[in-house]
Amino acid sequence: MLRSLRRTFTGLVRPDLAAALARQSITSPTSIQREALPLAMAGADVLVNASTGSGKTLIFLLPLLQRLLEQPASSIDLHATAECLVLVPTAELAQQVRDVAAALAPEPVNAARLLIATPELWLGLRRPAPAAVAIDEADAILCAADGVVRDADALLHSLLPVDGAPPPQVLLTTATLRDAHAARLAAAFPAAHSLSHAGALARTLQQTFQYVPRESDKTARLLDLLDAAAAEPWLADAGAATMVFCSGDDEAEAVHARLAAHAAETGAPPPALLSGGASADARAAALRGVAAGETALLVCTDLAARGIDLPSVRHVVMYDLPRDATGFIHRAGRTARVGAAGRVSCLVQEHEIDLYRQLYEGEALPGTALGLSSGRQVAPAAARAPPAKNYGWVSRADSAHALAERSMAVDSRRVEGGAAAVPSPIPGAAMGAEFGWADPHRCIPRVPETEPKRRKPRTAAEIHQGLVD
Repeated sequence: MLRSLRRTFTGLVRPDLAAALARQSITSPTSIQREALPLAMAGADVLVNASTGSGKTLIFLLPLLQRLLEQPASSIDLHATAECLVLVPTAELAQQVRDVAAALAPEPVNAARLLIATPELWLGLRRPAPAAVAIDEADAILCAADGVVRDADALLHSLLPVDGAPPPQVLLTTATLRDAHAARLAAAFPAAHSLSHAGALARTLQQTFQYVPRESDKTARLLDLLDAAAAEPWLADAGAATMVFCSGDDEAEAVHARLAAHAAETGAPPPALLSGGASADARAAALRGVAAGETALLVCTDLAARGIDLPSVRHVVMYDLPRDATGFIHRAGRTARVGAAGRVSCLVQEHEIDLYRQLYEGEALPGTALGLSSGRQVAPAAARAPPAKNYGWVSRADSAHALAERSMAVDSRRVEGGAAAVPSPIPGAAMGAEFGWADPHRCIPRVPETEPKRRKPRTAAEIHQGLVD
């Protein structure tokens, strides 16, 4: 009986919360929700590591809402503290979580009872510890996995109970977790039940890489890529959207200007921009436009890489590769969510070849988040040896020139004598034949256990300037 109940939210959450989920056509919990929600609802600390689009937001929001609904408003000064706290890395994600909470709560929840904020805002408020806290994207907030250095020690200290109060319930969620970061979180929250579901990327995600030898060629290659995608109905349907990720604010603004000029010349709808240089209102308007189906093309930075849920996004283009494989997972996770189909297309330059090899060939240690990913379809075992002519294959010894010769353009790449095709969730595309996926140990990207070489970490103020308005 319990097994049958857990095929729905009945028995997992209050009936009014289950009804609110049903009104949004959410009737069946995902596997990680079935595993984590009973623990979280019982008041246990939980650390959840599961793929993007697996429903982690509900894993922390439903227990917090149920806690508030089953307890009367506290008699303490709500301006002095909050009963429940949700910490997220960006203001955009904070607003998204607020919207989800408002849609789920059967009655309005006082913002003072459920505070959803960035770490910078929470620390600035200087409030006592809440009764329960959720930290979404915990590896970023507490371990600087996104390259933003936050005061993790001050944050942890702010969650310590005072005056003999019991420690808060802690709910941690993330889609990526290096071993070093997992050890750090386990040391900080030793009572947390660790739940991990293998598979950092979705099975329904296509991945393509194109080599661009010169920086001056990138815009033309991007336009060609977008034009080719526009010829594929499933990527160009009304309401379908594309996200173009750039390495920073200046790059994003320059790419946006070029695409906007091209749109004006061709009569196409203009693209939107989401970058740290834009105001909070402008960033919110850009996300609303995509969510409403009014914007088909969004140029953005990594401000949109973590947690942002835009179901209309079917294509993610990485104009610049991210700094590491973890960043790739989060960017790619903006599409192919909850079983939907999606594609990620990457433009690769000479200085990005090492990261390309990690992503495409799996030149990292096994057993890590991406090593367990199901993100690439694989051919039957008999067809796993790379063929002599396979334009979707680049060996570890291949140079940038070889990658250029075998550039994986969606509109021209074909496998000659390659792996047998496997069923594809994408209409009209046989994954094994079209994209040349072969040996899973070479094709599945993996996150290195050692920290990659990276730029000097930037401070939260530098990256998130203006996020907390």
